Amino acid sequence: MSEQREKLLDAIRETHFYDVAYFEDGEDSREDYYFIFDGWDSHNKFVDFAGEVLNLSDDELNGLEDVLDAHLVFSDEYTTCSDCHKVIRTSADSYHWQPDFYVGDGFIACSECFQSEPDYQEAYLEEKINDPSTANEVLTDAQLEGFGFKRYNEELYENGYHEGQTDDPKRVYLEIQEVYDDGMDVVFSIDEASQFYITFSVWVREVE
Repeated sequence: MSEQREKLLDAIRETHFYDVAYFEDGEDSREDYYFIFDGWDSHNKFVDFAGEVLNLSDDELNGLEDVLDAHLVFSDEYTTCSDCHKVIRTSADSYHWQPDFYVGDGFIACSECFQSEPDYQEAYLEEKINDPSTANEVLTDAQLEGFGFKRYNEELYENGYHEGQTDDPKRVYLEIQEVYDDGMDVVFSIDEASQFYITFSVWVREVE
């Protein structure tokens, strides 16, 4: 931890500054440090407080992220894991971005906590079964197999702006229901997401 950040955090705890400005702070899975603010008011109070505690010049305040070796961000794009409290990015930062967290009933679990907790995985999977309007973006192929699913398609389905990318999850779902008279649990899974197309697979499991 940078000395300046450590000094600031000590002052925040000693003065109960968390009661003055609302924010969360912590590391993400890559050990990058974040301060997450609920809005500009809290952000500006934090910047002013940091300037006073650390005796920073205007130029240093403008580069406060470098001074603290931390990212100053907002809660509409970041939050913290309900279990381990690591920072999670919750909004896309590129066309290839896919969520690596699970939002449950009143909580959010980061990828590491999700992958270590079978109950989270099972609850997440139940939300995806037999719904062509949603797709798995977190469970691996091996985990789907562990839950008794097998891949239905030999080649990836494609949907997008390029010629021939017209595969429709709803049509695929109806096709599967016609193939298997006894019915199957069906889960759609995203394989790749890009600016102009997605590829996806379909996993099926006999209904118990």
